[in-house]
Amino acid sequence: MDTRQRFKSAITAVALVFGLSVNPASVFAASSAAVGLGVSASVASKCLVSATSTVAFGSYDPVQTNSSTGSDLDGQGSVTIRCTPGDGVSIALDQGANFSSPNRRMAGPSSSFLNYELYQEAARTNVWGNGTTIGTVLAISASTNNAPRVFNVYGRVPKGQDPGATGSYNDTVQATVNF
Repeated sequence: MDTRQRFKSAITAVALVFGLSVNPASVFAASSAAVGLGVSASVASKCLVSATSTVAFGSYDPVQTNSSTGSDLDGQGSVTIRCTPGDGVSIALDQGANFSSPNRRMAGPSSSFLNYELYQEAARTNVWGNGTTIGTVLAISASTNNAPRVFNVYGRVPKGQDPGATGSYNDTVQATVNF
């Protein structure tokens, strides 16, 4: 038995004689004053367009339903964004891949085009654009959490167009969230 073990045994024996409770391991334990440990992180400011749904207009009938005496063809889609809490200022939609001032256009067969427009509300009065070449950006409130937020996009193909060819017409508009 080494000296340290004999000393612990002796202290334990003395404690038992006097009816004291002593933990022999604590006889040699020591501590120092507490010192704080710093912990830090930073949260990035970020917003992104996490999803979109197509503004699907359906069939445009230039002969009757959507003729100059008919009605406009409306459609609706959406832009979904996710932001760091406290972020999010506006959402911009560019003019599209087939823009020809002042019209957004869908391209079809045989170099044919069908004009359309995108709006910020169901009444279709405020053109949703990028704030420079077309329309205004959609101002949004800062996010309160990072949950997805969905914003509707309202589209309209004006009546009275003669696209010149039957078939499928398409365009791609880039959505950008500013923060």
